[in-house]
Amino acid sequence: MESKKMTFGRGLRWVLCFLLIGAVIGGSFGVGYTLSRQPQDTNTEGGASYMLRDNGYTGNSDQTLLANPLVGENVKNITENVKDSVVVIITRAQEEVQTIFGQSYVQEYSALGSGVIFREEDDRLYILTNAHVLEDAEEAYLYFDEKTTAPVYLVGESVSNDLAVIYVNKSELSEEILNQLKVATLGDSDTVRKGDLAIAIGSPYSQNMAHTTTVGIVTGVDQDFEIEDRVLNVIQTDAALNPGNSGGALFNENGEVIGINSAGIRSDTTEGLGFAISINRAKEVIDEIFANGSIEKASIGITSSTYIDEELAQLYRVPSGLFIYQLEAGGAAERAGLEIGDVITSVNGIALTDENSLNDILATLQGGDTVEVEVIRNRDSQNVMTISITLDSVSDTNTNLPTEPTDAAA
Repeated sequence: MESKKMTFGRGLRWVLCFLLIGAVIGGSFGVGYTLSRQPQDTNTEGGASYMLRDNGYTGNSDQTLLANPLVGENVKNITENVKDSVVVIITRAQEEVQTIFGQSYVQEYSALGSGVIFREEDDRLYILTNAHVLEDAEEAYLYFDEKTTAPVYLVGESVSNDLAVIYVNKSELSEEILNQLKVATLGDSDTVRKGDLAIAIGSPYSQNMAHTTTVGIVTGVDQDFEIEDRVLNVIQTDAALNPGNSGGALFNENGEVIGINSAGIRSDTTEGLGFAISINRAKEVIDEIFANGSIEKASIGITSSTYIDEELAQLYRVPSGLFIYQLEAGGAAERAGLEIGDVITSVNGIALTDENSLNDILATLQGGDTVEVEVIRNRDSQNVMTISITLDSVSDTNTNLPTEPTDAAA
């Protein structure tokens, strides 16, 4: 399994973060997208317009595939058969804005993403999307045109896997819309191979660009990518993924969903690097969400840290390991006695070898588990302490989306 590291723009609205990251490491980003932060009229029947805030990412799909007329015809047939299983998701959220005069005010903003319908039960259509599409959302809806929308509600999500399940009530959709929508077929990402046809469908940049289709090949399989504080099992593709594609589907030559489009890397020296969460991993998360509703994850209570490798350790005469910058107040690590400036060298006897190591270990544990942590304090490599930490259990969600209609939404 190939392992790579990249930085991910967690929220759809972190466009400035995207730009800063791009200046530092070459511009990797999540492919959700934030629309204008100007206050929005929530009455979509009035035809509210949305201003895009960033030129985004120009990906590269392998268009040479279309030189083969058989491939081109196949792509057209697949797209026609599956496009109506991919939907446009618009969210609304609020944030507190600080002015230069020290005052603050609450501002509403809207964000754009995609989703794929994967199940129909009773009055509900279930939709799979990225967790970062829903980040901080107070409400979300499916967008069909300026006068046709439908609210969606949360079933559950896993931020650490960047996946979420939402649903729409069929009773809130017109018969015409219902007849258009389709349930996608979920494939088997374990059978995906490099060179396979890859078709990405989503709504980049604008809600009016629904069902935008880009074509390429699978360029990498079964890869682990570190994206901020999470590790995702992904399929790599050169099908163009742009802001707004997040949560959309990556289809194979049989019209089956093999991945959920999630992120891309952009720089002056790279292009055509898109990443979709493997559908088999998504199936596991779906099963857990339906079984348990809310999902919990283990937390050690370290909110900021950096890994010091051997080269840096020798250069600055500090121990090699995970250097703690900030601890969660009252969190597991602080309660156990860890301090800012401590360097963690191993957890449960497993040496930390990079920034990702601790997250890998935590992903295998649950809240309430106890870990033995080896710590160096005050740069004294000869004085290694062993500290027992009982992990916290924290909610693996970051959205305020309701789980069912309220009186106001009904």
